[in-house]
Amino acid sequence: MHETGQGAFVASYKATRPIELWALDSDVPPLGDPCSDTDDQSTPWATGAVHVTYTDNDLFASMTRMNVFGDRGEGTVFDADGAAWHYSRTSRFQLNQDGEFIVVHDDINLKKRGN
Repeated sequence: MHETGQGAFVASYKATRPIELWALDSDVPPLGDPCSDTDDQSTPWATGAVHVTYTDNDLFASMTRMNVFGDRGEGTVFDADGAAWHYSRTSRFQLNQDGEFIVVHDDINLKKRGN
């Protein structure tokens, strides 16, 4: 992390992190509450590891410029049957000087390997 001349802190990191993917229960509306949306299950649908990179050009939202931030992750997860899946996620957001929050890009992909 480093500070710019305008008082904004620029930050980035790279890491490999574990990931769990859970299927949503059929008896609840999607995306209500992660705990209750998956409470009928005892284990995740798939697990694995993802290499993640994150950047933020104004970490503490100094509002001295357009704040652009987001992450990208890519890796492999394995379902309960041992099948490998390619997982990727890309998200990019903006917070402009007027405080308006904009979703620039938010995408998750999951593709079975070997198909």
